[in-house]
Amino acid sequence: MNFCQLLKHETEKIYQTLKVAQELEIDIQEETLTELMLIDLKLQSQQLGLNTTIVHCNKHTESRTGTDFLWFIGSKKYNSYIAFYIQAKKYSHEKYKLKHTYKKPKHGNIYDQAKNLIYNAKNAAGFEAIPVYCFYNLLDDKTLLESSYLKKFPHLDIRKEEFSFTYASAYHVESLLSKVHQTRKEKDGLKKKNICRAHFSFEEVQGLPIHTLFYKTTKYGLAHDIGWNFVDSHTTLYEGRNHTLHYLVNDYKYALPSYIKELLDEEKNNNKTEEDINEEEIMDEGVSLDVFKYLPHHIIISSED
Repeated sequence: MNFCQLLKHETEKIYQTLKVAQELEIDIQEETLTELMLIDLKLQSQQLGLNTTIVHCNKHTESRTGTDFLWFIGSKKYNSYIAFYIQAKKYSHEKYKLKHTYKKPKHGNIYDQAKNLIYNAKNAAGFEAIPVYCFYNLLDDKTLLESSYLKKFPHLDIRKEEFSFTYASAYHVESLLSKVHQTRKEKDGLKKKNICRAHFSFEEVQGLPIHTLFYKTTKYGLAHDIGWNFVDSHTTLYEGRNHTLHYLVNDYKYALPSYIKELLDEEKNNNKTEEDINEEEIMDEGVSLDVFKYLPHHIIISSED
């Protein structure tokens, strides 16, 4: 089994979890689904001989980063990884609630979760990540069959079990959140304020099965395959929208930063604090110790070797 097959397994496992929760009338939340997925991902990786490490970094940092987890995927041998900053959402009552605004700005005047996710992905210390949203879905057949955007991908297996774990570019989510729902007058009666939409349909979000990122498409390794698949699928979806694509043509493969390697050191990783990090090594990379305050709670490192 390879990572593509593993993620297909996780997708079907999420479907079964959501289905049972619905039958038992349990309103399972994104956080629980993410933790259950990470547990099974780690367990299956160990049983199948696939290299996946999950580090628990900071417990209360999602509000600062707009991120549920950070995922490095690549090769130990070549020290070449692609990284994703990921925010998870659940499909509920036939829609996604994507708008989330913080009471206090996180960077400058950034109050919006999607913008915050993009900011952190672009300004991560020692690497540049791709910001994405992942979605946990319990869909019906009609929703899938009526989704026109899926016709652009005739090779996909259009089954609800295949679409219980999907992803979309955070840039696309950001563009959706700019759609105006209504315009209201301010209290003074003179100025007008645009109220943007918060909820979106499956068709609007245009998610794709996450396991499709892991298709073997080149001979240059897992990180290159994932980058190629991401760019290819989003070029197909958003053709002509340069504001979405300009970022995707960057060099998206990076060596694993030394401070992430430090977190992977099993001997030092028990109850690790910021003071345990090799400060000289971090400063050589031009990285402040404050970087650890902006790492998400979960960091995943998956290697093909």
